[in-house]
Amino acid sequence: MPKRLLIIIDEMEVGGSQRNIVDMARSMDSSSFSLSLVYFRTTSPYVDELRQLGVDVTYIPKRWKLDPVFFIRLCKYVRKNDFDIIHAFSFSGELWGWLANSVAGNARFVSTVHSVYEWYSPLQWAIKRWIALGSAAVVANSQAGADYAANRAGIRRERIDVVRNGIVLPELDATKVKDRDGGALRLLFVGRLVAHKNLECLLRAFSRVVERLPHTNLDVVGDGPLRTALEAQVQQLGIVNRVHFHGERNDVVSFLANSDIFVIASHREGLSNAVMEAMGAGLPVVASNVGGNPELVVHECTGMLFPPDDHESLAQMLLELLENSEKRQRLAKESRDVARRFNDPRRMTAELEGIYERCIFETDTDVIRRRNTTS
Repeated sequence: MPKRLLIIIDEMEVGGSQRNIVDMARSMDSSSFSLSLVYFRTTSPYVDELRQLGVDVTYIPKRWKLDPVFFIRLCKYVRKNDFDIIHAFSFSGELWGWLANSVAGNARFVSTVHSVYEWYSPLQWAIKRWIALGSAAVVANSQAGADYAANRAGIRRERIDVVRNGIVLPELDATKVKDRDGGALRLLFVGRLVAHKNLECLLRAFSRVVERLPHTNLDVVGDGPLRTALEAQVQQLGIVNRVHFHGERNDVVSFLANSDIFVIASHREGLSNAVMEAMGAGLPVVASNVGGNPELVVHECTGMLFPPDDHESLAQMLLELLENSEKRQRLAKESRDVARRFNDPRRMTAELEGIYERCIFETDTDVIRRRNTTS
């Protein structure tokens, strides 16, 4: 009989965590685990994809920060289904999932660290610690995130398992050098247009690039609340003919195939799926040296790392790669090789299944001992 696994997440928007859930569903051993998902806000095509894969997906709307109707419905759902494992993929998913399981369930609870959460308030860290102490396991997707969370939440680092994201990599010819001169190459960003992605820095750097290589293009794939402000910045910088906003797309592979360099300037990152996909497509990556980025991008080997929010350094690195096709090709090949070795979603899912099995067979005595030694 398969064990019943519930994943709880607040939003099912197009994002890295949501993509990981879909990849888990594709590669999970159905004889060992039966997968269900609950989400609170924001749907996307991922929901339909999960249902097509046989996942029991339930939407329980949450309208306010404190929504008693939502919480009662979540408790009823947890009690009715009697899950063996609940794995929460977001802060609000952790909070409300942990409370619902405490009130109405008897599942082993797994909490998550998917970024370096510098923006958390002291209250949020106190809640994170409280939930971690009550969790059968805490799973991070990067060493940087695990180290930071252990320090800020005041829990033992060895209590946090690190399971790197696994994604389905695009099938592209990484050895092919595109037949364009250096000034006509294309840069690519893929991601949400939100503050922590720091597109402002990228645009400032790109304006420097265009000053020297005026025919270079930047494709921005993704959408978000900052799109209007970023389009205004492009106008102000005078690069409107060189920056192309494409919105949400389901053909990211085609952009990867027609790009030469992937760039990400985030203030913070966990383990970026977008970076892994770019590496898998054979693109050198220029990334800010934050969070999990240096766990993927090895400076001068698979790409280049620049100091966060330093648009001048970013511009110089981009120009160096744009003007040096030999180096660009070398980094692209190594990037592809590294991504292929480490980023199989089946590996990610198997590691998570092992953690779930460990949690399920943990005795009550083990739980008490663990809680007494986690901090």
